[in-house]
Amino acid sequence: MKKISLFIMSMFVMGVSLAQSVDDFSFVPLVTDNNMSVVFPAGTLNDFAGGALMAFKTDGSPVSAASTIAEDGSGGIAAAGTDNLCGCDYLSGGDEINFAILLNGEIIVISEVTPPLTYTANGFEMVSGAIDFCVGDPCMTVEFGCMDPTYVEYSPTANIPDGSCSTLVVEGCTAPNACNFDATANTDDESCVFASEVCETCENGSVVLYDADGDGFCDIGSGLSPEEVEGCTAPNACNFDSDATEDDGSCVYADDVCEICENGVVALYDADGDGYCDLGSGLSPEEVEGCTILESCNFDASATENDGSCIANVVGCMNPAADNFDPAACVADAESCEYSGINPWGANGGSEIAPTYITSNSMSVLFPVENLGVWDGSDMTDGAVIFAVYETARLNNEWVGFSEVSGIQCAGAVTWTGAQAGMPVFGSDNNQDNGFQEFEDLVWLVEAADGTIYNASLTYATAGFDGAYEDGEFVVVSSVTIGAPFYDGCMDATAPNFKPLATTDDGSCAAAYSVGCMDVSAVNFAGADANPTHDNAENFGDAFVQNHGVNLNTNATFSSNTAANIHDQSYCQTQIEGCTDAMAINYDSQATQNDKTICDWTLNGMTEYNVDADGIVLDIDYNFGAVDSSNENDGIVGSHFDNAQLLFDEGYLTPTAHVIDNLADVMQWIDMDEERDAIELSDTITDMQARYDANNTLLHDSIAFTLDSAAVEFAADEVRDAQELSDTITDMQARYDANNTLLHDSIAFTLDSAAVEFAADEARDAQELSDTITDMQARYDATVFAMQAAYDANEAMWVAYTAATLFSSDSLLSVTNDTLDYHRAALVIDLHTQWNTIAYYLHHESPVVAQFENQFGSETAIAENINIVKNNEGLFYWPEFNFDGIMMLVPGQGYQVRVKDSSNGKSDFIFDHSVTAEDYRILTPTVPAWAIEMDVQNHPNDIRTLVRVVNMLGQEVNPSNQFNGEVLLYMYNDGTVEKKMVE
Repeated sequence: MKKISLFIMSMFVMGVSLAQSVDDFSFVPLVTDNNMSVVFPAGTLNDFAGGALMAFKTDGSPVSAASTIAEDGSGGIAAAGTDNLCGCDYLSGGDEINFAILLNGEIIVISEVTPPLTYTANGFEMVSGAIDFCVGDPCMTVEFGCMDPTYVEYSPTANIPDGSCSTLVVEGCTAPNACNFDATANTDDESCVFASEVCETCENGSVVLYDADGDGFCDIGSGLSPEEVEGCTAPNACNFDSDATEDDGSCVYADDVCEICENGVVALYDADGDGYCDLGSGLSPEEVEGCTILESCNFDASATENDGSCIANVVGCMNPAADNFDPAACVADAESCEYSGINPWGANGGSEIAPTYITSNSMSVLFPVENLGVWDGSDMTDGAVIFAVYETARLNNEWVGFSEVSGIQCAGAVTWTGAQAGMPVFGSDNNQDNGFQEFEDLVWLVEAADGTIYNASLTYATAGFDGAYEDGEFVVVSSVTIGAPFYDGCMDATAPNFKPLATTDDGSCAAAYSVGCMDVSAVNFAGADANPTHDNAENFGDAFVQNHGVNLNTNATFSSNTAANIHDQSYCQTQIEGCTDAMAINYDSQATQNDKTICDWTLNGMTEYNVDADGIVLDIDYNFGAVDSSNENDGIVGSHFDNAQLLFDEGYLTPTAHVIDNLADVMQWIDMDEERDAIELSDTITDMQARYDANNTLLHDSIAFTLDSAAVEFAADEVRDAQELSDTITDMQARYDANNTLLHDSIAFTLDSAAVEFAADEARDAQELSDTITDMQARYDATVFAMQAAYDANEAMWVAYTAATLFSSDSLLSVTNDTLDYHRAALVIDLHTQWNTIAYYLHHESPVVAQFENQFGSETAIAENINIVKNNEGLFYWPEFNFDGIMMLVPGQGYQVRVKDSSNGKSDFIFDHSVTAEDYRILTPTVPAWAIEMDVQNHPNDIRTLVRVVNMLGQEVNPSNQFNGEVLLYMYNDGTVEKKMVE
C-alpha cells in the first residue's frame, strides 16, 4: 500500500481571513453532479478535535457542509462544484479551496495549505503538505490558553480557550520586602512601596522618611545611618570638615593673594606686602629673583626681587649671522661684525667637485635653456652659481609674535654656463637636519662672479608644482629672476622687520616694538593718541611710561616710552575707585570698584542710567526727578515716573528721606493698589460663576432629552434585529440538512475511487523500482571495469619513469647544463608604472642612454615610457628633454627609474652585456611635445626689444624667408618668449 507522509510546518501567518461567521457552519450545499473530496489525515488537526471543518471559496462563501474532526485529528469534506442544473455558484475547475474550523464558538482559518488545493470535478485530494492556522481579523497565529483575565493563568496572546483557567486573581502587593506586602495576594497590582532610599523605614505599612533637609543624611536621633554631623561643609574653606553634613557657620577662607590654609587656619605668605608671594611658599604669583636694573645686560622684566646678579652692559657683535657673534653682548656694535657668507657647495669646505650636502633623498631640477618653447629666460651671467638653501635655525619671540629665519645651509647647486643644466636638491635623512624637510618651500639664491649673493625667484613649467620640496619629484624651471642682495635688510634687533641674517642695513627698519595696553576701554590705554584722563590711571600724566621694547637677540626688555604697537593684557589697568551704582547721585561712570566711596542715595536727582558692559553711560534710562528748588512743597519735576507727583501729593515720597525709605513707602502704595485690584477680581469671578451655573442647567436639560430619544430608537432596533435573527436560523437549518445528506453520499463514492487508484499506483511504483535497480547494476559494472584499466595504465607509466630516472645519465647531464645556462643569463627586471629601484649588475660601465635605447628601441620610445632616471648623487637622465646628467652606469650602484603613468612599463628589462662604454654619445637637447603644442599668443608689452627668432629646432632664422604656417619662437630682451606662426 502506498505510504502518504504528512509534513506539518510552522509558518508565519500573513493575515489571511475569510470573514466567516458561526452561522456559515450550518450551510448545506445543493446537490450537484460533481464535487471534490478533500481528506485531512490523522494527526493533521489534533488541536481541533471535535470542531467543525468546512470548505469555502476565496470570497468567503461556503461550498461544503460542516464535518466533525475526529479525535485522531483527521477530517474530510466534500466541496461542491457548480453544474448547469443547480443554478448555484459553487466551485469551478481550478478554483482555490479554502478551509475553516469552528471550535468552541471560535472560527479558526486554515490560512495556508502547501501546496494550495484547487478544485477538480469529482476529484480526490489527501492533504500532505504544510498547514498554517490563524484566527481573528486580522488573522493571527492560533494560540491556545486561558482567555479570562480574572484568572492567574490568563494569557493575553491566547485566542482559543483550552480550559486551563483555574485560579482566580487576588490583587495586592506581592513583594515580601515591601512595606505593604500582602501574603494573600497572587497578582501584583503595582501598589508596593519600599523603604529603598537612605533614611527611609517602614512604619505601619507606609514609608517614613527621616531626612528633613533632603541631603541624604538622616536626622539626628533617628537611629538611621548615615546620621547628620555638624561642622564646616565648604570644600574650599581652611577648616573644611569632610565628615560634616550640616554647616554650622564656622568656615574661614584663604581668599586673598598669598594666603593659604594651614592646619585649619589662614596663613599669609607675603612678607614685604608687594602682592608677590614669598619664595618657597608654592603660591602664585611668587617672587621672581633676578636683575631689576633696566640698564643691565641681564635685566629681567619679570623679576620682582633684585638678587644682585645685574651685569653691566657688554658691547659687541649681536648679529647671529656674523662669524664673531658674541652671545654675551647686550649693546650692539654693528661695525665690529665680520661675515664670510654661505658656501653654495656645502658647509665645512664643500666644493663644486666635492660638495658636502649630498644625502640619501633628493629631487631633480632641470633648467632647459635650449628648449625655447619652455624656457622663458634668465638674467644670470656665466660663472654664477644658483643654489637652493634650507632653514637650519629660527629666531623666535612669542611675546611679540616674532619669527624669522636665522640660519640657512645649501642643499644643491649648479654653475651657470648658459646651456641646459640639471641639478639635484637634497632632502634630509631621517632625524637629521642636513637637507630640506618634506614639503618645505624651496628658497633659491644666486652667487654672482664677484661673490655677492642675491635672492632669486623661479617659475616652473611643471604643471601643479607649488615650489615645495618633495622627495623623488622632478621639475622643469621656466625662468630665473635675480632680486636684491640676500644679506641686505633691517639690522635693528628691536624692530618688527629685523632680519637676523642681514649683514648690511638697508634702512628699511620699521618702528621698534613697544608693548603696552592697547585696550581702549582700559583706564591706562597706552596706544597711539593715548591721553589718560582719570587721576587713578597708573600712566596719568605720562601716557607711555609703562610701555616696553625688546631686543630680539637677547630677549632683554627696556622702557620704550613710545605708543604701544603690541598689546599685552597684563599691562591693562581695570580698577578705578568710585561709586559704581548708577542710581546714586555721585555715580562715577569710569569707576570699576566701590571699596571706599559712599554713594549718595537721597531722592533728589536720583537717576537710573543705561550703561554698556564696561560701565560707560549710554543714556538715561529712568529719572525719578527732583524737588523743585524754588519751592520745596511745589512737587517733583523732571521725572519719567508718571505717578511721581501723585505719590508726592499723597505723602509717599519724602525728598529728604533715604531712598530705601522712599521705596518702602512706594511699595505700601502699590499694596493699596493691589487691594483695589483684588476687589475688582472678586467681582469678576462672581459674575463668571453666575454665567457658568446658567449654562450648566441648560446643558443638563439638553442631555436628558437626547438620552430619552436614544432609548426609544434602541428599543425599536432590538425588535428588528430579533426578527432578522429568527429568519436566518430557519434558513440555515434547511441548508445544513441538505448538505449533510450530500456529504455522506460524496464521501462513500470518493473512498471507493481512492482505493482503486492506490492499487494502480502501487503497481507502477514496483515496476519503476525494478527498472532502477537493473540500470544501477549495469552502471556499477562499467565503472569498476574503467577504474581497473586506468590503474593498470598508471602503474606501467610509473615503472617506466622510475627506470628512466635511475639509469639515464644523459638526463642528469641535461639538467646540469640547463642550470648553468640559467646562471649565465641576464637578470630580468620588471619595470612597472611609477618609481622603481634597480641595481646595475654588469661588471663594466655602459652608457645609460644606450642601455635604455637597447631595451625600448629608440630615444623617442624611451621618452614615451620613462620620466626620469636618477643615481645615488641625485644626477639624472631626463629623456623628454634629451638631458643626460648620469652618462655612464656604474657597476654595483643603484638607480631610481620613474615609469610614466601612461606606460605599462617593461616586464623583461635587462642590462645587455654587449653595450659598452664605446656606445656613449652626446645628446642634442629637444623641445618636448607638450611645449610644441603650447598655444600661440601675442604679448601685450610693446616696449620690448626683439633679440632673435629661432625655429623649433633652436636654429636662428629670418621670418621673412620662412614658409607660411611655420611656427617660430620670438625671443625678447626682457627674458620672455612668444610663439607665432608665419603668415
